[in-house]
Amino acid sequence: IRVCKLFPGTGDEPLQIDPQPCRVDAQTTLNYEAISWVWGSPLNSTTLSYRGQNITIRRNLEDALRAFRHADRPRTLWADALCINQEDLEEKGKQVVVMGTIYSHASSVLIWFGKDP
Repeated sequence: IRVCKLFPGTGDEPLQIDPQPCRVDAQTTLNYEAISWVWGSPLNSTTLSYRGQNITIRRNLEDALRAFRHADRPRTLWADALCINQEDLEEKGKQVVVMGTIYSHASSVLIWFGKDP
């Protein structure tokens, strides 16, 4: 699978992430946190820097990443919309099957329902 290093920042500073391969099994040594979040409307989207390129994400995920990022150190996260190639149906199908394993091997699961209106 892939996890994403979320670089530190505060407030409205641009979000920056770097995807990293990760093995998820009994020998997993990489600590990562999984995000469980509400996708929200595809009409409410924004962009973020992903390996030097801008990608489109839902605004609700942007809000979650801003809420969960640390000001002074990177954070390693797994979020389905970032870590699964949503355009690759074969990859998506394989990853969905192992989502239970992904969540169970995470050091913690962060839950995001969205901002209050």
